[in-house]
Amino acid sequence: MDRTLADASLVIEIKLSMLVSMKFLSIFCMQDYLNSIDYILLDIDGVILDQDFDNKFWQNFVPNQYAIKNKLDTKKAKLLFQKESDKTKGSIDWYNLYYWEKKFDLDLVAIAKNHADEISLLPKSLETIKKLKKTKKIIYLTNCDPRLVRVKDEVCDFLQYADGWLSSIEINSIKENIWYWRHVIQIFQLIPQKCLFIDDNYEIVMQAKNAGISSLHAIQPTKSINDKLALKKGSINRISDLVD
Repeated sequence: MDRTLADASLVIEIKLSMLVSMKFLSIFCMQDYLNSIDYILLDIDGVILDQDFDNKFWQNFVPNQYAIKNKLDTKKAKLLFQKESDKTKGSIDWYNLYYWEKKFDLDLVAIAKNHADEISLLPKSLETIKKLKKTKKIIYLTNCDPRLVRVKDEVCDFLQYADGWLSSIEINSIKENIWYWRHVIQIFQLIPQKCLFIDDNYEIVMQAKNAGISSLHAIQPTKSINDKLALKKGSINRISDLVD
């Protein structure tokens, strides 16, 4: 990274950390910070949508369907999927529906649609995005397969509020890799110092920071976590904290 860019990013990061670490963060202070931002970059699952669906999808719905199709014990089917998950974690295959469909001969889009009633928004997520969109460009950045994103959008209708969105599958690189961020900056012609990124995965948050993008760690990815949690520097409960 260019020395000047790194220094500028550090200054912004320090200011942001000071703001979000305050026990009583005023709307005025956050708004003052947001005035310096042009682009809000958002993860989808665990930031806009309740992460609970993805957890159930991969841990229950998919292996259960495999067990039914192949007349296997459900516990055995889950162990097979867990073994493959452990092998592919940290790679693009872990997120790629085609990989899993070919491996286990399943239609994962059909499975997702059969359980679409489990897909839901996190509290105030769309309301927050609508407010931010009045003065900011909104871009969704996700590792989720685009086919699965569209199934989720059919239920929650969130894509319409994005000025752009990108799945890692489309560029064959996941958000945990620094190359991904260099590609994103180029694709959307972003100025890192003018961007704020929010994700529920801490490793991804750190990679975005390494690319010069100020980032916040969202620590309430499911509705089951309702209480306000103790915040560390660089973290928020949910994106609604930006406007509440």
